[in-house]
Amino acid sequence: ERGWVSGDGELVLLKGQVKVLRNGGVGARPVEINTTNLRIQPSANFAETEDPIQIRSGNSWINATGMKVWFIGSVRMQLLNEVKGRYEVN
Repeated sequence: ERGWVSGDGELVLLKGQVKVLRNGGVGARPVEINTTNLRIQPSANFAETEDPIQIRSGNSWINATGMKVWFIGSVRMQLLNEVKGRYEVN
């Protein structure tokens, strides 16, 4: 809904409803992440929120409150609280 970028580009704030999409590819299913108020530090390859999140990929889903994501090498995600989900193997 709204976004803000610091003058030096070191901080990006996305306020309101945020949707992150990853297209599927070889060995990777498409992923959709929905949350609010996402804070991104591009130079650190890092993003976080304290708000509820929902992750969907095919019939698999995860709901949690709070998330930290590191985009260095392979993506690493830490879900902070109230984590529930279902994983479906293809």
